[in-house]
Amino acid sequence: WEVKIEDAVRIQMRAEPMERFLNETPLTRLLEGVDYYLPGHSIMRADAVEVDSSLRERLSRGEVDPQREAWVDLSESSRKTCYLRFRLPGDRYHPMGAPGSKKLKDILGQRKISLSERIFLPIVSNVSNSIIWVPGLPPSEEARIRESTNVALRLTYRIL
Repeated sequence: WEVKIEDAVRIQMRAEPMERFLNETPLTRLLEGVDYYLPGHSIMRADAVEVDSSLRERLSRGEVDPQREAWVDLSESSRKTCYLRFRLPGDRYHPMGAPGSKKLKDILGQRKISLSERIFLPIVSNVSNSIIWVPGLPPSEEARIRESTNVALRLTYRIL
């Protein structure tokens, strides 16, 4: 597969203004039970749910599609308020089970997510702007469900 330089420049020229616009968009507080219609024809939603033994079992068996949903711990006060935003230069992410954080740009590149998809990919962050979840990736290590977790936030993402 070959990309001509003029095609790459055209793609970049179209992507840059939209990426700049999304980067300048303020944080949106993620309210429970509300559908957020996003650029790129997608919807994000957050619902608080009680974590019981059957949910814990389901999660431990990996019966969650990371493309479409994540369950994150809400027990710490810093996570009770979540925000919806788009990717920013220099974003770092520590996916659950990974040895440490990496640049989000590198993680998305390793997963072969195209630039046009990355531009519209929503990010859920906490009050300190740490990334909690990016659709297609596992939740962050700091927001994982623990044995002590009683209430979780179920984040769902769908493309229309």
